[in-house]
Amino acid sequence: MKAAERSSVVREVPDADLAALLARVAAGDERAFAQLYDATIDRVFALARRITGNPSNAEDAVGDVYLQVWHQASTYRSERGTVMAWLTILCRTRSLDMLRRTSTAARRAQDNSDVTDPAPSAPDLLEATERGSRLHAALAELTTDQRQLLALAYFRGHTHQELATLTGAPLGTVKTHLYRATQKLKQLMIDNDTQEHE
Repeated sequence: MKAAERSSVVREVPDADLAALLARVAAGDERAFAQLYDATIDRVFALARRITGNPSNAEDAVGDVYLQVWHQASTYRSERGTVMAWLTILCRTRSLDMLRRTSTAARRAQDNSDVTDPAPSAPDLLEATERGSRLHAALAELTTDQRQLLALAYFRGHTHQELATLTGAPLGTVKTHLYRATQKLKQLMIDNDTQEHE
């Protein structure tokens, strides 16, 4: 269920319980992650929506928050504040990032609005559709991690440094993995295109 569709009732969960769940998440416990998500999503989403002013952008920001929680639960330190305070900081950061990205995209769209492109022809539309189908087929052949990394980098516009922060991996590792995923995707597209024309 999307956060936007959830009840607006906020359930208070003792911080000790949240901290215990987070410790289990740090150990890779998916069930604990689901419980932590259920216990905190209402408040995290409410904050993201207040900051971004847009449910769709809030959903994206919240997705980034919980991805970071999954990868970096071990970085939480109770002496620096409660689990909810930590989640609030993550949410504020991701929501502001989302605002910056959307405002940049809006400015680019405005800059390009003065340029009038002719309507695409039927062959152009067909070619674009075929390219999209080949892309989807190639993406399906990548690993889940590779697809996720490409999605964060190219569809959500994250920088290499942001990807390193989100995944908890060293910057050099992120760059290497992203490069390899991109090269594999290109090769798959070439292979698929060659097969279609044989």
